[in-house]
Amino acid sequence: MCQFISFHHNPYTGKIAVYDLESHSNTEEKLKLDKTKWREGHYLPTGGIECRVVDIDPCTQREANARLKTKFPTFIKFFNYCLRKTNQSKTYGKSLDLRGLTSAEGLVLPKEIGGSLDLDGLTSAEGLVLPKEIGGWLYLSGLTSAEGLVLPKKIVRSLYLNGLTSAEGLVLPKEIGRSLYLNGLTSAKGLVLPKEIGGWIYLGGLNKEEKEKVIYTKKTVESK
Repeated sequence: MCQFISFHHNPYTGKIAVYDLESHSNTEEKLKLDKTKWREGHYLPTGGIECRVVDIDPCTQREANARLKTKFPTFIKFFNYCLRKTNQSKTYGKSLDLRGLTSAEGLVLPKEIGGSLDLDGLTSAEGLVLPKEIGGWLYLSGLTSAEGLVLPKKIVRSLYLNGLTSAEGLVLPKEIGRSLYLNGLTSAKGLVLPKEIGGWIYLGGLNKEEKEKVIYTKKTVESK
């Protein structure tokens, strides 16, 4: 599988071609790209850029990288552009692995994601606007505080918030299809669990006394 974001660039014109952000071959086939003129590339959530070239091209990879960097200074700017260009601003059918991001500033996520969303690299929810619907798992274990965090009302799979040490300000979804991971909590103060959880509640950081303070509804299960 290609790395995210996968794109093609034309070293002669500087143009960018995107279709399937996770597959060069699908993009080539759908857009009928001429392989003698178009080259593969990646823009990673960490900010790394790779615009591949061959010996006959009029620029080096370093020059091609710099040209793309000038047009899209950050991964987030390129990500937002790609979603608009491929008409996926509202719905993204697959999973999004954005672990390399350390800030959500300027990030525009789709309103619906069919698969999972991994944002474990974030340490703050500042600027983060999550989708209304996530069809898979939601990873936010890098967050150390729930300040500014607005979660979807429903998560189909599991929710990972292992980085939180306090439940202060935490408003959990009303329904979680599988498990809830809150192993970093050292106190149960302020913790209000969802009305329905289909799997386990992980509270490994709490002692027995603190666990007994947690209020479970009829549809929640025992904790681990």
